[in-house]
Amino acid sequence: MEVERVFIGVGCNRVVYNVSWGASGLVSFGAQNAVAIFCPKTAQILTTLPGHKVSVNCTLWLPNSKFAFKAKQLEQHFLLSGDAEGVIILWEYSLVDAKVVICLFQHSLVTLH
Repeated sequence: MEVERVFIGVGCNRVVYNVSWGASGLVSFGAQNAVAIFCPKTAQILTTLPGHKVSVNCTLWLPNSKFAFKAKQLEQHFLLSGDAEGVIILWEYSLVDAKVVICLFQHSLVTLH
């Protein structure tokens, strides 16, 4: 028996700063307790990144637009996601794989801007 992914469907959480358009051309957004990665060129959700236990409220691709000209050539990109309980996850993302680099909890943060 062979299993093939045919469709990934998600809905975007209704929160300000939830959507981030990366220099790579990919879009990230919170989708319930996961982060969804969307490709505007193909109009498809490429994957979802589970890891949060509560609603994801914000996402941000790194580097930000200030360094966008460098990011298009990179094979790996970094993405921050934050949830309603103050947990922040730094993801390392490539088209082949995604993994958690570090997970910070609210009590370990002084401030985040």
